[in-house]
Amino acid sequence: YEIARVLRGHTRSITVLRFSPDGRLLASGAMDSYILIWSMKRGSIVQRIKNYASGPVTDILWATASSNEVVLIFSLADGTVHFYRSVVSDGYFKGAAILCAHSWAIESVDYNPMHHRLATSAGNEVKVWDLE
Repeated sequence: YEIARVLRGHTRSITVLRFSPDGRLLASGAMDSYILIWSMKRGSIVQRIKNYASGPVTDILWATASSNEVVLIFSLADGTVHFYRSVVSDGYFKGAAILCAHSWAIESVDYNPMHHRLATSAGNEVKVWDLE
């Protein structure tokens, strides 16, 4: 195995990494409350998403909307889930919605594209959300 790239940009510990479905982008979330979106082709940051007063990023996932639009979904330690939609093909995303899912830190999120459902977990509780 060989190191292909070393990416640096967060100021605190990274908590989660997820490649986009096509592998062109990598999203990283950290204790610094930022989500960084990286271009794998260039090895550079294409967007920094700051979550003011929301705390650490706990999970990230990528989804494809019915219009084949890429959606970045991430959860935070404040119990919220954020939805960002792609606005251009080079990896720029714009905030679309915020879901107040739990009263405490979300630990995991998952998406079922067939039924358009989002699952969130916090503590000993799982909530399943219908996104249609």
